[in-house]
Amino acid sequence: MLLPNLFVPPFMKRLTLGVPRSLSYQDPTNVVGGSSFVRAMQIFSGSNEGFCLAWLSSHIATIRRITSGMQTAGWWVDELRMRGKSITLLQQQLSKYPKLSRESLVAVRLHVTALFQGECMAGDSKAARTHARILFKLDGQLMDEFQYVHHIMILMWNATELACKRLERTLIPFDASLERPLSKFWSMASSHLPQMSVEDQNVHPCVANRLLRTAFIRLRYCFSIGDSTIPFTNAAERLRGDMLFGWIATKTFFDMGLLITLYADLIEGMELTRSEAKRLTEACMILTFLHVLRKGMHEAPINGVDVRDASHVMMPRLARHLQEAMRILNPAERLRYSHAYLWMFYVGTVWEKRLEYEKTFEVLGNAYPQYWFSQMFAKHACELNIWAWPDAVVILKRFVYSDHLSPSGHVWFEEVICGQGTEWSL
Repeated sequence: MLLPNLFVPPFMKRLTLGVPRSLSYQDPTNVVGGSSFVRAMQIFSGSNEGFCLAWLSSHIATIRRITSGMQTAGWWVDELRMRGKSITLLQQQLSKYPKLSRESLVAVRLHVTALFQGECMAGDSKAARTHARILFKLDGQLMDEFQYVHHIMILMWNATELACKRLERTLIPFDASLERPLSKFWSMASSHLPQMSVEDQNVHPCVANRLLRTAFIRLRYCFSIGDSTIPFTNAAERLRGDMLFGWIATKTFFDMGLLITLYADLIEGMELTRSEAKRLTEACMILTFLHVLRKGMHEAPINGVDVRDASHVMMPRLARHLQEAMRILNPAERLRYSHAYLWMFYVGTVWEKRLEYEKTFEVLGNAYPQYWFSQMFAKHACELNIWAWPDAVVILKRFVYSDHLSPSGHVWFEEVICGQGTEWSL
């Protein structure tokens, strides 16, 4: 169950008409995105021991997260041993690098990629950066076109995973050097995509930053695609499904990489053309957007645990930035961004309600005041004279909104608004 569900998130399963409730290792191709898993497994047919050790060690941390009991005791030692031996084997291969055959060169690239993935999963930025430098010195054109697109997708997946969980810049550049090899695939896939509606492009005018606005439009479009289902029974339908999966995955990973770097620029004051309040507000919108993107598109729930969840890092940071921004907003900025703040408080409230349902508030410790987002959402909704869920959702849908980001506001809106007499924490 672990591997197919890592590659095929719930979004893709919902997109597939008549998809079975469970996705099996033996037959993952009956769902949109299943071919990506198959492609990943085919790599093993020509792989070496070093790659296999690196790949396996990169997944041990995830397995430990979803497996309870004493059976996982000592696994971290096995993980380190496997990674250490894998690195030794890679060094031996690299010492022969100029004389390696084409097949061996491809194997070296896959080996380094697996080590990069392992260090990203382990949260070791320094080691991951070393592997990233090696990767960009290796020739990527040894693979066929679809293999290379899949390879870049895996790189983006792991780079954004580490960056979002540490709230730092990505270790690989999300620029033209990464975009160029994807552009041909995006052009090819475009003929299989549905027409984007005017409504998808109707983003709230306060989202003015070009990168952020483009990402908003794209995610709204992806959510619109996800509101329908596509048949997946014959070769033509499977091709369309594969193209949809590849386009959605690579585009959203690319947006994620661009935006986490923009977030770092804004927080570090590298975008000096904005007022401090505007800079902080845009940084908050990016964090909120990234949370919605990750939970709405790339969630990977296994045994009730989203193994890709970064909200325990993102959302307390978002609350802190929002408090900082609200202290310095001038009246004009407060008016301009009033709807954006409602949306951000809403997304935070959904997250809090999820923690309440899962009884996991305690994992945040004392660093985060419980129900801060809920209190601020209720207070802000009242200030905007919003007393009914239909009035709120009209505004929320000008940003990025999905009913699948649960529990949706229609379940708890009245309860939260009725509790708005609480002391508000600013």
